[in-house]
Amino acid sequence: MATVLSVSGSPSAASRTNRLLRHLDRRLAAQGHEVIPLDVRTIPAQALLGADFKHPAIVEATELFARA
Repeated sequence: MATVLSVSGSPSAASRTNRLLRHLDRRLAAQGHEVIPLDVRTIPAQALLGADFKHPAIVEATELFARA
């Protein structure tokens, strides 16, 4: 099965888009896919805005994209 990186860019954990995405995550997982959720809001803003490619959160996100 596939590895799926499920990326949410919503600044709110309670957004309708985020809830829909997590619902789809569960459906894909039930079909046997490996689903990796990534909420961009959990990455420090300073690392994103400063394009700090050595920041551990950016390194981890980059590895998740490569994995999927």
